[in-house]
Amino acid sequence: MKKRLRRKKTNLHKKRANACDDCHSQFAIRDFHIHHDENLGDFIVPGKHQECPRCGLARYTGEMQDILDRMKAERTRELLLKNYPPENREYIDEDEMCELENCGKEESKDKFYYNRWVYYLDIGGKRFYLKKSYELFRQSRRPGFFDLTYRHK
Repeated sequence: MKKRLRRKKTNLHKKRANACDDCHSQFAIRDFHIHHDENLGDFIVPGKHQECPRCGLARYTGEMQDILDRMKAERTRELLLKNYPPENREYIDEDEMCELENCGKEESKDKFYYNRWVYYLDIGGKRFYLKKSYELFRQSRRPGFFDLTYRHK
């Protein structure tokens, strides 16, 4: 009978779990993250996460991702109110959107992509969509996002 050789157990699987997928260096724990977004600009997100010191790859926890999503929504609202104030009548409401899309109000609620692909503001319990963002979406049927950090003509 042949003897089976026992392989020596190593902690290699633990090292790989804490290593960067791209450059294989060890992650470092950071207290905040500077998030770069082409449409919203740069902003600081507080919270602990892992970041590769060599290539900059970030790994978020579920809690950190929730913080990032909330800050993106706040930043979007802040930039919309600053650069596209509602007083300038650059928004269309849900009723007008239904007319343009030739659908009923109930059908428009089923079309979830308006909420994710077009900039909007919730004011007084009613949703208003940015006209320019909707037009970009309507032309290409792709997300109607653009750089909000400065005023477009």
